[in-house]
Amino acid sequence: MGKTLVTYSGEEIFTAQPEYYAVSENSPITFRLSFELFEAIDPNALRFAADRCFERYPYLMVRTEVTEKAIRLKYNNLPIVVKETRDALMLNSEETNFHLIALTFYDRSLSLSAFHGLIDGTGALMFMGTLFYYYIQKRYGEAPSSEGIRLVEDEISPEEYIDPLRMFSGQSCPKSLYAGHEIKKPFRIDEDPGFSKTGFYSYYVRLPEKPLIEFCKGHDSSPASLFSLLLARAVRSQNTTASKPIVCALCQNMRHALKVEKAHHSLIGAIYLEYDEVLEKLSFDKQYTAFRGRIILDSDDDYVLTKLYSMHDFCSDVEKLQSTAARKGFIQNAKACTDNTNSTFIVSYVGRFANESINKHISSIYVDVDAPNCGIILEIHAVNDSFYLSFMQEWREDTYFRAFCREIEKIGFDYEVIGEGNPVIPKYKI
Repeated sequence: MGKTLVTYSGEEIFTAQPEYYAVSENSPITFRLSFELFEAIDPNALRFAADRCFERYPYLMVRTEVTEKAIRLKYNNLPIVVKETRDALMLNSEETNFHLIALTFYDRSLSLSAFHGLIDGTGALMFMGTLFYYYIQKRYGEAPSSEGIRLVEDEISPEEYIDPLRMFSGQSCPKSLYAGHEIKKPFRIDEDPGFSKTGFYSYYVRLPEKPLIEFCKGHDSSPASLFSLLLARAVRSQNTTASKPIVCALCQNMRHALKVEKAHHSLIGAIYLEYDEVLEKLSFDKQYTAFRGRIILDSDDDYVLTKLYSMHDFCSDVEKLQSTAARKGFIQNAKACTDNTNSTFIVSYVGRFANESINKHISSIYVDVDAPNCGIILEIHAVNDSFYLSFMQEWREDTYFRAFCREIEKIGFDYEVIGEGNPVIPKYKI
């Protein structure tokens, strides 16, 4: 097993306090990352691979301990649950051996259910890379390429598990030449009297990778900025008289600014992209350039660090409170003031699942996530020669989804709707 054994013997959380103290049965703050393989799942090979992951990621093998003073993480020596089911599991419960992650499978589908306070999309893809490596090794008797894969025999770097915001204690925040920009109060889809929240509903879309990548290269941009603009245009097309700007919250991986690329913690910020009446009058290319410019400015390391210092200060204020109840109240009050209301919709692009010797076994990838009050959340993933979009909304009508598809058609991209329905979102036991 790994040369460094990480155990939790009553440590208090820090960076993830906003998730652990805000989680509720109505808002479990979880996600489910799913892969469709070309062949049916072998339960024995999956069990083998899960046990190898247990060895490789001891810092993810935890359970919560809730005391009167605080919530702590304790090392959990029970095995990761591997269950054949299509249904959502209850994390932090007996059903998952009190783990905050679990694996489910059915036919050719394999899913990781996880609590967002423990791990984010970047960490989840890294975990699944290890799982697939050992699964393929056991299932097919072949050794996949280990490029970019964390293996059991690795030295486990402290960078993987040390709480990254702790390093800010006692330090001064760097000054950034870029001070950010003021975000106007956004248009909210739930302000439209024609829509009522009826629960999450998802559409799953596949697009060929090559034309999309060529388009992005030709515009010196990325899939994240492209889909953010397309969705902004789609929302505006359905609300032409709305005076407020359409605002996209583009999820931002802040590991690079901290120089902790290996960290498992959920280090997600947001870049706010406004589509207002000024931008609306410009050509598509100029709109695209404006979005790309905003992303470049907001990705400046020093500016990102100022946001991370603010997160540190908030978490420090929480830690000073002397009881679990006080911490929950403080965070829930802060959450109620924002709670995804700073944007019209959310876009998240983790990146490409890039190990080709593993990819050849994967047919598709998609994600279901708990994100209340987001209106719409667009999750983007890529594997093999395709992009996969998970378009989640809080109502059943397809008005906005069809408007989004029309924007894709306008720039000449082919696409295929490969599924729709109620997403399977893991639960969390309080």
